[in-house]
Amino acid sequence: MRISPVTGKRELHYPNKLRVVKMTVSFTLIVIAVIIVLLSVTGAIVYRAWARNYFGVCELPEALVEVCLGPSSDVQGARSSSTQCG
Repeated sequence: MRISPVTGKRELHYPNKLRVVKMTVSFTLIVIAVIIVLLSVTGAIVYRAWARNYFGVCELPEALVEVCLGPSSDVQGARSSSTQCG
């Protein structure tokens, strides 16, 4: 509580020191959240590149191709045309 310089009555007052602390903590938490998001996106991109390199060029398991394209006698031909990357 403080006395208002305009009205001369007591009024509620939030100290500037507490306001600065509150804003600093809020800003710090926002920066940490943004960093976590950026690291997550970077990690997903790196993992995708690693997985593509480790497992080969976008090879799909036969069962997945049959589920997506239906059973056909030419699964290899359908597979080679439908699983191209990029």
